[in-house]
Amino acid sequence: MHRWEYNPASVKRPGVVGKFTNQLVYEQLPPGILDELRAKNPKDDAGRRRARHHQYLTHEVGHPHLEGQITKVVTLMQASDNWPMFKRLFERVFPKKGSQPDLLPD
Repeated sequence: MHRWEYNPASVKRPGVVGKFTNQLVYEQLPPGILDELRAKNPKDDAGRRRARHHQYLTHEVGHPHLEGQITKVVTLMQASDNWPMFKRLFERVFPKKGSQPDLLPD
């Protein structure tokens, strides 16, 4: 959606990808899960995490929620023509607590 160049031979990604992942996926999981993942998987002195957050999720509860959220996000991305459209749809489906819903059509 951002038209970034993709190199399958590299694991390098723009730094904002982690922020997008937290915002779009982990922050939408049931309350407290992201805080618990951060506590179980703290950053080291270099600011990196030892593992990926999903590795600390349980198969009974965490993984089904994660899979469901990823499916929802991917579906919204597929339905969007561009990043602003995706963000609008995402905010409509996952409104922030205390925010005023958009009642007027686009």
